[in-house]
Amino acid sequence: MQRAQIAPSEQIGHEWTTEDPKLSDQVVALSLIDKTLSVWTDVEEGETRIYGAKEPTARLRCRADGSVDLESKSAKDVRLNGGSLKVARVTDPVRVGTLAGTAGLWPVVFTFTPQDADGELGMPVVGPTVLVSAVISNAGGAARVKA
Repeated sequence: MQRAQIAPSEQIGHEWTTEDPKLSDQVVALSLIDKTLSVWTDVEEGETRIYGAKEPTARLRCRADGSVDLESKSAKDVRLNGGSLKVARVTDPVRVGTLAGTAGLWPVVFTFTPQDADGELGMPVVGPTVLVSAVISNAGGAARVKA
């Protein structure tokens, strides 16, 4: 059985056999490294990375602690399951609308006027109880992550 070294260190690559993988239950992985690129030099022990063949700044990092980083080239989208809508983040602004209460004789009458994601006002809801809802503003959302 022949063995070939496919990477300059155990941290980056592992040995593999030249046996036909279709004839055994052995897992075979092939890695190619362009030593002229500096993007592979900071790989952590136990980490796996996948780079774009033509664009090495597009990469997937599976870290040893189980976390996953997905990075696209600057100004390029990351699409999840073919999505097209911006993904909301915890700190994104929301549009709620306005809620007003009119005190007088029993009961208090509330008027809620909702807003849509663009800030357009919707139809007012009037009554002794109203449901207040909110939407993520179109000004929010991750600019380059789509789901």
